[in-house]
Amino acid sequence: MGNTGLSGIAGLSGNENRSENLSRGRFQPSSALLKSNRQEFVMHAMVPAPEIGLLGSTRLSLVPRAAVFVPSARQRTVLALLALRNARTVSTDELIDELWGDEPPAKARNALQATIARLRRTLRSDRPKEDVLGVLHTCGTGYLLDLPDEAVDVHRFVHLAEEGIRGGESAPQKAIQTLQGALQLWRGRPLCDSGNGLRCQAAAARLEEVRITAVEELLAAQLRGGPPQALLGELRELSVQYPQRERICELLMTALALSGRRTEALNEYHRTRRWLAEELGLRPGIRLQEQYASILTASTVGDAGTLTP
Repeated sequence: MGNTGLSGIAGLSGNENRSENLSRGRFQPSSALLKSNRQEFVMHAMVPAPEIGLLGSTRLSLVPRAAVFVPSARQRTVLALLALRNARTVSTDELIDELWGDEPPAKARNALQATIARLRRTLRSDRPKEDVLGVLHTCGTGYLLDLPDEAVDVHRFVHLAEEGIRGGESAPQKAIQTLQGALQLWRGRPLCDSGNGLRCQAAAARLEEVRITAVEELLAAQLRGGPPQALLGELRELSVQYPQRERICELLMTALALSGRRTEALNEYHRTRRWLAEELGLRPGIRLQEQYASILTASTVGDAGTLTP
């Protein structure tokens, strides 16, 4: 099965220029406010931003304090959706739908406003009194979280994953370091305590797709520059865990062939081919078929050395 792209996680895109968001829903203070509160804006820029972790349970770090637990499930859901859409407005209707689905309470807007007020107090608890702006803004018919993208682990992860995958073939050692840095940000199942709303669940699924893609390309980069035998154990475990991932099968076949185990490599292809046919009614993709043909015609380990992960 093919890999999906890395962007599109709850509206974020790793290739998007943050400055371009200014005219598309981003918080824009009026000129009058800029003039009258210039000191407050300077203070806002000088105060370190909170850091938000969503790659696992919700983590809110209020610099310079330690991590703060967000006890309210509603606050965690709202914080997660706002952080996923960082620097973009999330409408009141979207937040209500994410919190309550098809059965919102009679006074859902009031309940949401109360949740926002409590979350805003939490986010501003470490900031000086002169910082009247904070980081959570009311914006039109919704709300907007105004943080640097690097303050949210999801955005850091996607950025590093994209960078590492792009450079995997041309600079494998740098790609290895970048992808390892991306994967080290994971603390567990993403958004695991952010509720069962469709948006957070969809974002979690897409993040998991990006993670396994990053793992695949990390192993490919390691295979280009290191001994293939060292990767066989991990690749075998992944092939059992993700039998539908043709890229993992391809890498395992390549590592086996480069280790002088050509017959085992060919058997892996047939195992995956049968699984795809029986479980999904599909045939292997062109890339996997071509790697199989290359291994089939390689009569020696020296010939296998020309294979590319």
